[in-house]
Amino acid sequence: PISFDDGYRDNLTVAAPILARYGVKATFFIITSVLSGGLPLYSRIKVLLSRFAPDITPDAQREIGRRLIPLFEWAAGYTQSGNKRFSDFCRDERLNEDEIAQRYYVSVAGIRELVRLGMEVGSHTDTHPMLTNIPLFQAGREIDLSTSALYGATLMGTKFLRPRSFCWPYGMWECAEQNELFFLVRNRGYTSGWGYHRLPVAVREDPQWAIARIDEAAFEEALGISPLS
Repeated sequence: PISFDDGYRDNLTVAAPILARYGVKATFFIITSVLSGGLPLYSRIKVLLSRFAPDITPDAQREIGRRLIPLFEWAAGYTQSGNKRFSDFCRDERLNEDEIAQRYYVSVAGIRELVRLGMEVGSHTDTHPMLTNIPLFQAGREIDLSTSALYGATLMGTKFLRPRSFCWPYGMWECAEQNELFFLVRNRGYTSGWGYHRLPVAVREDPQWAIARIDEAAFEEALGISPLS
């Protein structure tokens, strides 16, 4: 299966039309906070780095982001007060969070266009936190918010298309409470959960709730194919 994570705008403007032209179905996993103008956590980190460290390399940006994610989730991530602090910062620094979300991510209209093209739309949570690092009630809230947003976004006439596929943020699901996480997803009506790993897959996958995926770079590397330029 082909899938795309996060709901970037070029998924709609570039990838989906090509897939539809050749009759190929794909699943697009959407971060739903962007539908109401709120950036996901890792994008918020990028916004901060672009303002305070504009010359940093992409590789260094990814490494800093990886290290900052747990701290950022605690300080300004999935809580109401944290979200307000970040919004206040954006306003003070003249950064329009809503404008960034609209420019780089799909809208509700974009989701409906994906559905019209015959694509599946799935959940990637509301703000893309690492679910293995936060309390279960917060994980449940992330899934609930995303499910509700997608349920409304996929209204086609009088028909709703309830999301059925779920994608773990950062591909992370392994933890002491993973069975509880699987239950949260299953209890919301999802029928599958999707992870992410580079080759070779080093962890045991669950055939329904943590299905292994690899990206095109990992596939090319495994086959010894030089990346396309």
